[in-house]
Amino acid sequence: MGGSRHISHRVKHMFEYAFVDIVKDIGPWLILGIALAALVVVVAPVGEFVGAHLGGGVGYLFSLGFGLIMYICATGSVPLVHALVWQGMNIGAGMTLLLVGPITSWGTILVLRKEFGGRILTIFLVVVSGMSLLLGYCFSLI
Repeated sequence: MGGSRHISHRVKHMFEYAFVDIVKDIGPWLILGIALAALVVVVAPVGEFVGAHLGGGVGYLFSLGFGLIMYICATGSVPLVHALVWQGMNIGAGMTLLLVGPITSWGTILVLRKEFGGRILTIFLVVVSGMSLLLGYCFSLI
């Protein structure tokens, strides 16, 4: 009887974690990403700008700059990138944004600077930027 109680207790906590705790953690970021995606799709000037200017190489630079400057949670960035690609942004530039945004979170930057100094942080950002651009470009070739 003790074993079945132990298993049922673990299953209860599993479902509580899956449907309560994770939703509390990623829910706000997902809603923000969906709201930004809706803004990109619904507001005509934004969609026209994306289609006209972010379809080529400029899209890579936009994605790199946007990802480095603004912290984008991995969960929230997926709907936003989908909307940008749907409006005409290069798919490789979308992949670049998906890579560089979450990797360069403010937490990561602050910890790297505090623990390793500005030189290592600069090297980190240059390597991440270069690899994100390269991988995004390779993704667009597929």
